[in-house]
Amino acid sequence: MPEDKKVMNIEILSRGTLEMEDDDQPIKKTVVIGAGIMGRGISQLIASKGIDVILIERNDDKVIDAKQKLEESMDAEIDRWTMTESEKKAILSRTTITKEIESAVYGDVVIEAITESLVAKQNLLKKI
Repeated sequence: MPEDKKVMNIEILSRGTLEMEDDDQPIKKTVVIGAGIMGRGISQLIASKGIDVILIERNDDKVIDAKQKLEESMDAEIDRWTMTESEKKAILSRTTITKEIESAVYGDVVIEAITESLVAKQNLLKKI
């Protein structure tokens, strides 16, 4: 893998640590493009580890829907006693949901989680 490319292993996040080399800069902000089930789940996991997340969706309606579904998902976790209200508030405070694809420039890491369409993924990568 080229030196200038960095890959974040999602398994590292699920263990609760971000193991980095001494000369690596810490990841402070992550961008997730696509706020479907996968994108929301990735965003929630990353935010739960203390990293700010920008979650990008296609339009205003999808942004509103993503916010609602993210909250509903966390409410279900609270009902199952796997999350507290404080954890939910912390995750939401670290998560920004927007339709502005230009926000991708603010991420130390960008994760693509859009529909499984090669053409859509190619078009997205051309944009960013």
